[in-house]
Amino acid sequence: MKSVLKSLFVVSILGCISIMFHNCSNDQIPVSYEEVGICFETEIFPILISNCTMSGCHNPTDRAEDLDYTTYEGIMESVKRFNPEKSKLYEYITTDDLGKIMPPPPSTPLTAEQINLIHDWIEKGAPETINCFTVCDTLTNVSFSMDVLPILDSKCNGCHSGPTPQGGIDQSTWSAVIRTVNDGSFLGSIVHEQGFSPMPPLSPKLPPCEILIIETWVNEGALDN
Repeated sequence: MKSVLKSLFVVSILGCISIMFHNCSNDQIPVSYEEVGICFETEIFPILISNCTMSGCHNPTDRAEDLDYTTYEGIMESVKRFNPEKSKLYEYITTDDLGKIMPPPPSTPLTAEQINLIHDWIEKGAPETINCFTVCDTLTNVSFSMDVLPILDSKCNGCHSGPTPQGGIDQSTWSAVIRTVNDGSFLGSIVHEQGFSPMPPLSPKLPPCEILIIETWVNEGALDN
């Protein structure tokens, strides 16, 4: 009888160890863009910089709710890896409570596409994927509405849109953008040229392919197309 109990105990322990290793293997944090398919540096970080770090919000100076979203480490204070529904960040961007939703009114809320992207990034372990370079397509006949504006909406217009755009600069329409194109500040800020305020602020430049799209549009005459 003792021998049987001892055997059952050993089997039980081995089973627990097996389950522990299985769970650990499932929860390993992916480290490369190829594994995740979502780039923190060029997809997630710019959304949060543009929409969550304005004056009075989650930046190093104001630290609303004692949170700083200008660093990966600061963002991860609101993230539970592999579990979007248990992550404060995801809760803040999806809640119906106007007193908690981020970004707060009257700022433009995140799009469904942006919310889904953040959800999927967290679900995949919320890794700090960087240097996610891709080969750019050959570009001609770049459209403001189809090619340029979606980049601005994703990376810039959390700050530069709505009734009180940051710095008084609205980038949500062609008629607003063309003014900064004509004075040189549009491209100067995007490519981080000396003498212009770098955009997005507090984060790397836009991905090379997105900069190429914008530069091509400007070089083709910055048309309202």
